[in-house]
This record gives sequence, C-alpha cells and structure tokens, in this order.
Amino acid sequence: MPVPSSMADLSTTAASNYPTGSDSPTSGDDYFRSIQAIIRSTNAKGADIASATTTDIGAATGEFVDVTGTTTITGLGTIAAGIVRTVRFTGALTLTHNATSLILPSSANITTENGDVAQFRSLGSGNWKCTNYIPQVGYPLKSGATFTGALNEAQGANIASAGTVNLTTATGNYVHITGTTTITAITLAQGATRTVVFDGALTLTNGASLLLPDAANITTATGDVAIFRGEAAGVVRCVSYIYKTRPYALKGVNSDITQLTGLTGETTIKGVALLGYGTGAGGTVTQLTSKTTSVTLNKPTGKIIMNNAALAAGASALFALNNSIFSDTDSIIVQLDNSIASPNNYSVKAYSAASGIIGIILTNNTGGSLSDAVGIRFSIIKGASS
Repeated sequence: MPVPSSMADLSTTAASNYPTGSDSPTSGDDYFRSIQAIIRSTNAKGADIASATTTDIGAATGEFVDVTGTTTITGLGTIAAGIVRTVRFTGALTLTHNATSLILPSSANITTENGDVAQFRSLGSGNWKCTNYIPQVGYPLKSGATFTGALNEAQGANIASAGTVNLTTATGNYVHITGTTTITAITLAQGATRTVVFDGALTLTNGASLLLPDAANITTATGDVAIFRGEAAGVVRCVSYIYKTRPYALKGVNSDITQLTGLTGETTIKGVALLGYGTGAGGTVTQLTSKTTSVTLNKPTGKIIMNNAALAAGASALFALNNSIFSDTDSIIVQLDNSIASPNNYSVKAYSAASGIIGIILTNNTGGSLSDAVGIRFSIIKGASS
C-alpha cells in the first residue's frame, strides 16, 4: 500500500484511496498518520523556496510558504488541479502574467514588494491562477472601484534626466526630474499616468514616441509641471504642461508667439517685461544716391541710414520705404535715432502710401543747409479697418 506524503497523493475518489480491506493494520497505521500530517500541513508554514523562472510552489512542505529572492517568475510548477498555496514574497520580483499558465489579476504583471501575500490555485498541467493578491503597503484595487475620500499619491524618489526616462519604475505617481539632459523618450505603461516636476532647464523633444503640446519641443524651467500618460506601446503623451512663471500657457510659447486669437473685450498685458520686437526681428538699410532714393527693407522694425546729400534750409525730402510686411491698414512709428548731434535740426513723419510702401518725410528745421547721414528708426504695428 503506497503511503501518501502530500495532498496531491490523495484521490478525490474514495475507492481509489488506501488502505483497502486486505491491507495490514501496520500499513493502515502509517497511512492514517500520514493523512494527519497532510491535514496539518494545510495550516503550516513550509520551508522557504528561492525564486526562479519556474518556482515550484506545488512541492512546498506547507500550504503557506515564503518565496525569497528577486528572480522573475513565469511559472509555478506542476501539481494536481485544485491545490492551493499561499505565498509571501520577501523581496521585489516580477510575476509575469500569462493567459494560460500564470493568470494574474487585471491580466497584468505584478512587481512584488517585501511582505506582499498572494494566493494561487492550481488549474492542473502546470497552470495556476492568482485568486487573491494583498500588497504589504496599500490596498488591492478592483476595476471600476469608486473612491469616496481623498486619494493621496505618494511622491517617489527623484529621477535623473536622460535621453530616455523610465517613469514606469517610478516609486510614486508624483516625481521630480533632476538635471539638464535632453529627453527624447519616456517609458510609461499604457494607461499609466505620472505627474512630473522639473528641477532644471532641459529640452523635451517632440517626436513619434513623445507627443508634446503643439507638436513642438519644450524648454523646461525649474518648477514647471507636466502630466504624462502612456498612450500606446512605446508612445507617451504630455496631456498637460504648466509653467511655474507663466499664469497661462500660450500657443507657441517655446518659439516666437506669432498670433493671439479669440481675445474679446478689453485685454490688459501686465508685467515688468517690455512689449515689442526681439533680437532678430529687425534690419538695417542704407539709402544710396540721394535723400529721395527709395529703400527696401522687408522687416517689421529696423533702421534706415539716409544719404548725406545736402538738404536746404526749411526743405523736406520724401522717399519710399518698400516693405512687403506693411499693409495700408497698418500703423507706422518713425523717429530719429542718436546719429546726429542736434536732433532738433530735423523732424520726421511717415504715412501709408499703399500696401507694401511707406512714405517717409524728413524736414530741415534750421535756417541753413544740412548734410547729415540721418538715422531713422521705424516699427510697424499691424492693424485692420474692420
């Protein structure tokens, strides 16, 4: 008569178990004591099992067992269907979901932590299903659960900037990214969300795998906040970007702002900074031949250096500034620069001759002839007649 040593050695069919009526009393004694040991093992802690690709919990010496180590687990061994094991993990490892052989909650991999407890039930043929998983820290979440109180997200450890930043392994949903290394990609599981605070100036590079607002690169500043969501395999989208020093996010803020639309009523611009054209917007042109020679400068702002031909006392010189940016509904600001010693000797004014042409008039205010290469600055202000 074979003496069983584990629950798997027993049959669910009574007639298939031992002892039979013909077995000796001594054999029956061994059998009954073995059954008692098996029953006791269902409420006993077995010897620790080291994690391995296939961690054979079916061979555990107790229903409750510690799995040690950090090796990724893809299988749990083979034992009869229905057998249950309660496992406590003593380290961080990955349980790899498989739709047949290792079925996990939410059909997703699980990263264990020290103290996490899972219950597995054998489906037979080396297949197992995790029927319960209890984290050491926090509570298990059920799909579609409703929170009635505040959900407080823990801040994770800082993450150093790199070409590819892994947010999937962040230790909290709210993290700081340090450093100034350009980021071209972010790793984040599909559907997962992370809130990021930047601690320095770096470049977020828009591309097929990192989708940024306006499909444009972003230069971060200390204190800026972004929310990233895993959109698809290998694709992460920035769903929100908030600048620390800007009350509103404007389209094109990381390059020149070319247009503000949708503003109605009175609009006020406040702040200590100046409003106007920046470096690179302007240009300079020198007038040839005479003070009435036309010049061309297709810039919204710039400087005209006039010819130094003589201008008689009280006389005026009219010349055309050809400018493709200018429309006849626009306004033009002109003024003398500091290139002449006595600016009161001259006055200058401008008018709209036609779209693309600005008329500029320079007048000699003195009683004598003047021969200066007068500098005139101009700026165009876009306008409309309706």
